[in-house]
Amino acid sequence: MGDVAGQDLSAATAIGRLRNMLRALVYNRGPRVAPPCDVLCQLDAVADGLAVAPFTSAVHTHLVYGPDDWWRAHWSNAGQPPLRVAPSLPRTSHHQNLGPGDIMLLYTDRLIGTPAGSLTDGQRQLVDIAARYRHLPLPELLRHLQGLSDHRNDTAMIAFRAAPWLTWSASAPSPRLAFARVRSAALRYGSGEAPGPRARYPTVRRDRRRRSVPGPAA
Repeated sequence: MGDVAGQDLSAATAIGRLRNMLRALVYNRGPRVAPPCDVLCQLDAVADGLAVAPFTSAVHTHLVYGPDDWWRAHWSNAGQPPLRVAPSLPRTSHHQNLGPGDIMLLYTDRLIGTPAGSLTDGQRQLVDIAARYRHLPLPELLRHLQGLSDHRNDTAMIAFRAAPWLTWSASAPSPRLAFARVRSAALRYGSGEAPGPRARYPTVRRDRRRRSVPGPAA
């Protein structure tokens, strides 16, 4: 999840370049998955060397399925400081276990940061709404959460619901992974299954109709 300062074509181009650089850095490690903090440090160095996007915040997250149907989330945050502000500064990885039914939500700050209220108030409202509607399919949950935005700026959300591998099938009643993007007061949703155990690097495909996550790698 990332957010580049600006709302013009150059900002959209920059976020695309950063996304591709991040994917290349992760893929280059092969089957050996690097800690998210190391990946963000490498991305910071490359972005600074190539002068891509002077002010960018990002969260890089890696999910690992473990025993007892639990998931382990590993993530690192490039928010304080953002990318290209202090490229030599080391970053930290964080960890959290997700049990069956737990939901992880990633979102850009414009979802809760509005001129009418503080980020703290917005976070409280987000937690309240998420707890109230957590039983719903993820796209429905995101529809309720998007009401927090004042639609002045683009907003993006990614929601993940932890579930055992055996329940991850095309016929599942509710998706385990959902995306939402608010742009010019228009909200687009997409959903899909998480990649199977052999898929090392999930990617999000974009077109004018939908967003989806590819299935397991062959």
